[in-house]
Amino acid sequence: MGCRHTTTARELVRLPGGGVLIDTPGLRAVTLWMADDGFRRAFADIEALVGSCRFHDCAHDREPGCAVQTALEGLMQGRTTICIAHRLSTILKADLIVVLDAGHIVETGTHAALIERGGVYRKLYELQFQG
Repeated sequence: MGCRHTTTARELVRLPGGGVLIDTPGLRAVTLWMADDGFRRAFADIEALVGSCRFHDCAHDREPGCAVQTALEGLMQGRTTICIAHRLSTILKADLIVVLDAGHIVETGTHAALIERGGVYRKLYELQFQG
């Protein structure tokens, strides 16, 4: 009989300034159930940008001409922004990347510094971009 991974622990980590980090080991995505209308109302401005993307099948990740990414980059200027990402291409330009492993911070730095260090981040990067 094969073994299956099961997440057995979840944690809410309080951040300075009142934010909360949701740590759910093994969970790849969090979605809201039956929230389509609420999302459309809350993010109507972003949905309006989708039609302005250069490519009709834009994933809003790092495609050239992505109107959503361009708008987000403009909004992030001069602000502290927390981005939780599984696609490393989303955070390549970040001023500071924090790498979590099993709920613990294992590395911090810029993309270039983390690649040079050769740790967990570099392994993840190689898996996504060279694997």
